[in-house]
Amino acid sequence: MKKRLLIISALAAGFAFADNPVIGNVAFSYGGGRLPALITYTLSGAPAIVTIDIETNTLSDASGDWVNIGGEATDEIQGAGATVVWTLDTPVKAYWTPGESWPGQTIAAGAIRARVTAYPTNSPPDYIVANLTGDTNVVHFYSSETSLPGGIAAYRYRTSQLVMRRIPAANVVWRMGIPADETGVDKRAMDAPHKVLLTEDYYMGVFELTQGQYSNLANNPSYYKNAVDAAVRPVEKVTHTILRGQTGVEDDPYGWPRDDHAVAPDSVIDKFRNQTGLSKLDLPTDAQWEYACRAGTGTPINSGIADPTTADWNEVAWTSANSTNYSATVKNKVTHPVGQKKPNNWGLYDMHANILELCLDWRPADDNDFTETFQPGWEDGAVTTNPVGVAFSTVDSSKPRVVKRGGSLGHSANPGARSGYHFDGGWQYQDYYIGCRLVCPLSDVAIKPL
Repeated sequence: MKKRLLIISALAAGFAFADNPVIGNVAFSYGGGRLPALITYTLSGAPAIVTIDIETNTLSDASGDWVNIGGEATDEIQGAGATVVWTLDTPVKAYWTPGESWPGQTIAAGAIRARVTAYPTNSPPDYIVANLTGDTNVVHFYSSETSLPGGIAAYRYRTSQLVMRRIPAANVVWRMGIPADETGVDKRAMDAPHKVLLTEDYYMGVFELTQGQYSNLANNPSYYKNAVDAAVRPVEKVTHTILRGQTGVEDDPYGWPRDDHAVAPDSVIDKFRNQTGLSKLDLPTDAQWEYACRAGTGTPINSGIADPTTADWNEVAWTSANSTNYSATVKNKVTHPVGQKKPNNWGLYDMHANILELCLDWRPADDNDFTETFQPGWEDGAVTTNPVGVAFSTVDSSKPRVVKRGGSLGHSANPGARSGYHFDGGWQYQDYYIGCRLVCPLSDVAIKPL
């Protein structure tokens, strides 16, 4: 039997760090219906990134487990929630507005509370959401995918906002590439298995960058931009030149790693940086892409399937085999809206297929020399730290190539969509199946003290 929301409680949470932020004196007042609930609390110890999760109890007397009500039941969090709070030792206010899908403004258990959590400013929570329209430099913070207002499937997260997930990469040694015992694929030097370590966590777009997101800030180059659902399909026909720009010298890009994360003024990525306030927003490195794709797995497919030759790719990927939509104009399969397949363990969608995703890394002129970018002794287990590929000046000037990952609708799932498989292509080559996904380092999201 469902009851009106009458039992009100609150919970404070924090983390043990130096200058530890502490939440106290939490109060939660909600009268039911779609009226905003008022949440008040006091922050002490240090400024913090504060998230607010609305929870209910599994038992009517509130003696059971508390569970998140889910973002689908939340319209938005306003005030001193999902943001950085600088006010110390003084009560502050936040507001929770129930979503339209809130089922009759009732709940089975009859108990509800606000969980208020303070994160140190140098260690943000797992999810960030940046505005791509309206006010600039607006980033909101959420503890989990479940807490995203409206739910991860909300239209705005694929059109007017950019949702990114923290990837726990710092100081993890992992195996990159295709191991010798992986069957059903030719072993190539570019895919050689070797140990890698990334020294910093980073945030990655939960979805491939869509035409809707891109069109907020730049002219949409996509071939499929006239489709009814084009806004939520991945942007394609993008290139390194379009995204990162050139130095002004003919045929000279803002080349990673020579110029670090520098991009040309008024390039597409520069526009995204200016809008979001994320100053190092960029394409992922080859290693960042593969680590995020695998999400802790070592199998060819990030769902844990060990034999891709017999796997049902339909669960995780749109490939040439399971896509029935067809364009007679380009005589090939048509891209699909993002986020329709099962995500990996870190909540990233479409890491396998749909479109190829551009990376920062340049490819060597000779594929057989690809291992020159590995740490010497890699064959015996030496670890390559923060690999960056080769310098642009060393690539074949007649056909400079960049790394692309993930496979596409234009390729068979095996081997193209495997976690460890590489593609390459010209840095200014446009194709119906070449898109991108954005990342930014943790240090770019961490809040600097006043």
